[in-house]
Amino acid sequence: MEIILVVVVAYLLGSIPSAFLAGRMRGVDIRNVGSGNVGATNALRAFGKKVGFAVFAADFFKGVLAVWLAWSLAWGIVLTLWYFYEAIFLEANLGPSLWGYLCYASSYLHEELYHKIAAAIAVMLGHIFPVWLKFKGGKGVATAAGVLCVLFPWPVLAVAVVVWVAVFYTTRYVSLASIALAASLPVTAALLAWRGHCPWVLAAFAALIAALAIWTHRSNINRLLAGTESHFERKKP
Repeated sequence: MEIILVVVVAYLLGSIPSAFLAGRMRGVDIRNVGSGNVGATNALRAFGKKVGFAVFAADFFKGVLAVWLAWSLAWGIVLTLWYFYEAIFLEANLGPSLWGYLCYASSYLHEELYHKIAAAIAVMLGHIFPVWLKFKGGKGVATAAGVLCVLFPWPVLAVAVVVWVAVFYTTRYVSLASIALAASLPVTAALLAWRGHCPWVLAAFAALIAALAIWTHRSNINRLLAGTESHFERKKP
């Protein structure tokens, strides 16, 4: 039941349409502005830097909060069981030994990573397919960034940031930088997993994120190939 609760809460959290709400506060439906995407980049173009960065931060922390809630729920269940065990079994000298309980708690928390991954997938799907906007949301880049910061070791994050910055400042295309970042994730995670510094399940999850990110950017890819994709102009001296 706890995994179902994690998925439902994370999905609903991801479904909060930050860019759409920011537009509504200004009397504008962001779906009818610019690219029509319900995300931070379109909000930045439509409403300026302050709103764009605020939307990015809101979407980013949706990913952080969803994974954190999964972690908290896992620990909360273990602590609740401990209080139950202490209050009933220890007082009455019944039930399994303390060692048996600790073994159970350890094995349960070992499954915590799967709770986090389930929450991460659910929050990203909630952002991409929000129930409040007829399942037409953003591309999930900011939310995925929040998830990555919680789940992945720093070398994966460092490589992803370097790739994004290098591609963006070379081409000025946010979409291309996001696609390049997504493509770097499974490669870096697999190398770390091969060296024993990252669970293989996270490497598989990185491949899933990459595939999802590239799929949500399919219209951008078509525009990039056609030469019609919007990009940020370089500042003139």
